[in-house]
Amino acid sequence: MNSPMLTWSAPEPTGASRWRPGVALLFVLAVASWAELGWRQGGSAGLGRHVPVAVMAGLMVAAHLAGSALEASAYALWWRTRGARLRWRPFFVGLVALSLVDRCSASLAALARQVPALAPWLAPLAGPQLVPGLLPDVEPGLRAAFGGLGLLTLARIGATAWLQASGTGRRLRAALAVTACAWLAGRVAVWWLADLVRGASPLP
Repeated sequence: MNSPMLTWSAPEPTGASRWRPGVALLFVLAVASWAELGWRQGGSAGLGRHVPVAVMAGLMVAAHLAGSALEASAYALWWRTRGARLRWRPFFVGLVALSLVDRCSASLAALARQVPALAPWLAPLAGPQLVPGLLPDVEPGLRAAFGGLGLLTLARIGATAWLQASGTGRRLRAALAVTACAWLAGRVAVWWLADLVRGASPLP
């Protein structure tokens, strides 16, 4: 009779676990990408004479890690109130990895500024903000809030929802609704803040 110790084999990875190595790699790439951006912006702005460029790179990374941490905490708290458990650390790593989508969108916007002829072709990906004359009658606050709505933004919303659905075991439709509402609330806040900065209060 075969011993159970000899016939046992490790189960194949299932669900989100099979994606963890790739997500971890994307996490490292995202951190390196934001560090490179901070380094480059600090050098181009001449801040190296007052603040070390390495410090600027570190601050850029810290800011994005803090933002992802707050976002992960907000979603985890929401799902806890709904009776579901969303593990914070894997979700946080996934959000940092997804920030590569934001980095890609910013790079496309910079490319459109350098080569205006490419702007109409890149706008479906990074949003209508790439083409300044496309929405001439839209107020600046609304343009600042929703001008980046393109396929990349929609992909990030969908991926964020998938991470939540995988982590909680809930339906993707429910996670997608939560994520879309959170994104919309954030964009409305940006809209109001932009109007307040310009001196146009949203209140009557």
